[in-house]
Amino acid sequence: MDMVVRVKRFPRPGETLTGTGFQMVPGGKGANQAVALSRLGVPVTMFGKVGNDSFGEAYLAILKKEKVGAEAVATEVGTPTGIAVIEIDKSGENHIIVVPGANGRVSPGDIAARLPLLPEADIYLLQLEIPLESAAYVLRNRTAGKIYILDPAPAAALPEDMYACVDYLTPNIRELEILSGRPVRNREELAAAAAALVRRGASVVIVKAGENGAYIVSEGGCEHIPACPVSPVDTTGAGDTFNAAFAVALGKGFSLEKSVQFANAAAALSTRERGAQAGMPDEESVWVFLGTVSPLPN
Repeated sequence: MDMVVRVKRFPRPGETLTGTGFQMVPGGKGANQAVALSRLGVPVTMFGKVGNDSFGEAYLAILKKEKVGAEAVATEVGTPTGIAVIEIDKSGENHIIVVPGANGRVSPGDIAARLPLLPEADIYLLQLEIPLESAAYVLRNRTAGKIYILDPAPAAALPEDMYACVDYLTPNIRELEILSGRPVRNREELAAAAAALVRRGASVVIVKAGENGAYIVSEGGCEHIPACPVSPVDTTGAGDTFNAAFAVALGKGFSLEKSVQFANAAAALSTRERGAQAGMPDEESVWVFLGTVSPLPN
């Protein structure tokens, strides 16, 4: 559950500021992506845990309302539901602190017991708001012919063997710096940092660059897909919307470039409402928006 505080600017260390607004809204990277997928019209099942508290009860009701399959969401007794404290400044940028709570109790054994609930799943989206060893378990036990997308957030050093298990690795620029150990101040440094992750085994690295769009990096080089212009109200959840929309487009058989452009458009639309999930669009809205702001690639 996200606790969102709006501020004119972010506080400096040791400084107390008066906020301009507060709201409590559903969030969490996994649930955000699941809700975005459902809004875009595809069937989705959520893995994870909630606590046996009021937030957990509320979230299960939200998943049901959003038509997200929750049969693989367990309730962890004696542990609170995960929360995030989010600061948003007047430009729409954010700072986020996550307390995993019940999601921090998702073990490889839990996943092994629940994976059979998805015998026909084609695409798996993973994030790092569950323990790293649990995300690694899914990737190390991947099913041939399926697509695995890893959003390495919150950023953490990945075991070297995980890279080769990922079809699409989708860091933002800060996460790319942490994973690669390199500064990223321009396109050349971005390409070099992402190429380092490709050399570690990642098939394709898609760098989410906010207002600069996204960059596709593979053994074939670096390709820039421009952003769709929008005046953001709240960027929280934009990266999650990107990942969901990218998965939807891949599932429909679109080219890599067109899939990223579709994801850019969905992410841009998501920033026009307050809260991680409030602005997540349906598929028709994305195509209408995309058709007005940018030519479509083949």
